[in-house]
Amino acid sequence: MELITPRGQLSSPTLRALRDHSRQPLVNDLTTGSEFWDAQKSLQEIMKVYSHLRSLNEKAATQEDVLPEVLRNVVEAGKKGELALSAMGASVYYLRQALLDQTLLAVRRIELLPGRNNIVSTASSKESHELMRGEIDLSTRKVEPHMVLDAAALENLEVLENRDGGTSG
Repeated sequence: MELITPRGQLSSPTLRALRDHSRQPLVNDLTTGSEFWDAQKSLQEIMKVYSHLRSLNEKAATQEDVLPEVLRNVVEAGKKGELALSAMGASVYYLRQALLDQTLLAVRRIELLPGRNNIVSTASSKESHELMRGEIDLSTRKVEPHMVLDAAALENLEVLENRDGGTSG
């Protein structure tokens, strides 16, 4: 696991919590501004990548055509989406340094973290109120076609490495 953080912007308790609750992560501190971009710079750089990918397919390059739906929703969220765009920009910068930005972004599979999608809310105000109070019937909610395994689950299930340190079995 790798953490991408803005250099000097997180408090020591926050950094300690990130390190303690993720299994020995590799921490990459990016300089705010030139490497860890703000929302506006992130959007410009993301648009460059997607515009380039779109031009390879010779189609129109408007924001509606270029950006994946999740990113369009985050942009439309205004102030609520700025931190998400900044984090996405840091990820794009990091991927660009590894020469993986166009390869991975071409897949167009960008999702908000499960349970953290309050940035873009399509629920009605009544449904949002019920959800906050825990009264909503979860059987009527959309079931996502995937699950998220954290580092502890991957280790306990021996998905990446068995207890002997190998990959057999």
